Amino acid sequence: MATGTIRFWDSVKGFGFICPDEAGPDVFCHAHGLYDSTWIPPGGTRVSYNTRSGRDGRLQATGALPITGGQ
Repeated sequence: MATGTIRFWDSVKGFGFICPDEAGPDVFCHAHGLYDSTWIPPGGTRVSYNTRSGRDGRLQATGALPITGGQ
């Protein structure tokens, strides 16, 4: 699993971007890519996530969940 930080989240549109800990471009994350699609992640939240290729060929986060203390 990759790790990163929610850089931006638009709760109205239901998507945002994760700044990965590893070098590379921000990763798109749709609400359906969160571990719980009702969760609204605040900017600055550390997350772990998997990636897949989106419809446009760019990386998209899946299964994103918050990293809690000690991880």
